[in-house]
Amino acid sequence: MEYISEKELAKKCKDGTMVALVGRDDEENTRCAVEICREIKEETTIYFSLKEIEEEFRIKYPNLQALVLDTAAIEVERLVEIVKEKQSISQIKLVVIDYLFLLSSRVEYETRKKEIGANVRVLKELSKENIPLLILLPLSKYTSKDMLVIDEMRRNGFMPELYDVIAYVQEGADERHIQALKDENSYVHYGDAAFAREKFESIENKDFSNKPDGGLWASSCEVENSWSIWCEENDFRRTNTYKCFYFKIADTAKVLRIESLEDCKELTLQPVGYLHEEYKDTNYKVIDYRACMQRGIDAIEYKYDIASQSEDFEEIDTIMWGWDCDSILILNPDIIVIPEKVDETGKKGN
Repeated sequence: MEYISEKELAKKCKDGTMVALVGRDDEENTRCAVEICREIKEETTIYFSLKEIEEEFRIKYPNLQALVLDTAAIEVERLVEIVKEKQSISQIKLVVIDYLFLLSSRVEYETRKKEIGANVRVLKELSKENIPLLILLPLSKYTSKDMLVIDEMRRNGFMPELYDVIAYVQEGADERHIQALKDENSYVHYGDAAFAREKFESIENKDFSNKPDGGLWASSCEVENSWSIWCEENDFRRTNTYKCFYFKIADTAKVLRIESLEDCKELTLQPVGYLHEEYKDTNYKVIDYRACMQRGIDAIEYKYDIASQSEDFEEIDTIMWGWDCDSILILNPDIIVIPEKVDETGKKGN
């Protein structure tokens, strides 16, 4: 997974985006957040410094152009009120919350983990009002190096699935490293906590179905009509969305993206009768996934949100029946790129 600079991460903090800044060094996380604010260079930035008072914060970071609010253990509901009050006066460029663990709530919960999760949901709703959020998340310094960052976030109740971008900050031997674990170029697979190459099942055409056996299904992290949203709206396999992992696709991958009727012509179709002669019907066709693979196609991505706006959508939907939302089907597992682990020196490892 790629490394990015503070400037690149600042660009990802755009209207309506909720970014998690995750790290094991709390002070390093804060320094990174301040650099991101400096890249934005706007006074209409609100920095909630929940762990130290404004005077001390200003001494450490004298050139920060931001409104610093240092109310300790502020309730998330009050934080939202403050942000909306400021937003009604002028457009806020960024809200920084340093850090999530110190947010409380007016609502009582059974556990602290449930309270944190509920607070994240409240902040997600705030971001939908075109307010970019940068939320600092502390991770333990004593966790096993084998544990993936996103798994640890989930264990702590940080709700990784709700962030648009997840950036992992680590101080290396010579410089700071920021690893983009999830962003607009990422895909998410639900139902498994990690990708297991040995469990990937080869693609096989399925009788009477427009979906195959095998492969790996996922959704782009930048779309609104994702599989998890579809499950929520249709009350379908909702428990499966609690486990997930993120990945990117290799630059060399050949992805067939379906956005128009013209794109559908790139698919290899076959009548059902190709599989069962007694049900032969030339008007009833399905996608021949094996043939697509033989043509060198590594993945098929249905851009449902785009296709649904086409005047030919009814015909597109007839071809793509069974694909009910923005989805990608990985035919070739070799194109899947999983975040690399980073050791204590900031170097990538296996």
